[in-house]
Amino acid sequence: DDFGFEPQPAKKKLKKAQSLPKFHFSEHHVLLGIFQEFDCNGDGVISPGQLRRTLRRYGQYLSIDEVLDIFTSVGVPLGSSMSLEKFEEFLADLGKHMPLRS
Repeated sequence: DDFGFEPQPAKKKLKKAQSLPKFHFSEHHVLLGIFQEFDCNGDGVISPGQLRRTLRRYGQYLSIDEVLDIFTSVGVPLGSSMSLEKFEEFLADLGKHMPLRS
């Protein structure tokens, strides 16, 4: 042609695109993401202070005694931190573990 380009062969007609598989995050993946939001220092457990600070970011202002009550309600001994398993128990029944506010 006048512009020095060679004609390109006709492209093959593409087959109808198959629908892409939908990716669903497992419940564990979601739980782990939430846990990591609370585990501010990444040590694999949640301290009472971490739980209190993170809840505060979401508008839940609990006293340290209320936070310690949450820990004991899921079976975490005083002075210990919350594991992923115990955090899952906490999330599974927030109404049971969170103090009532009027």
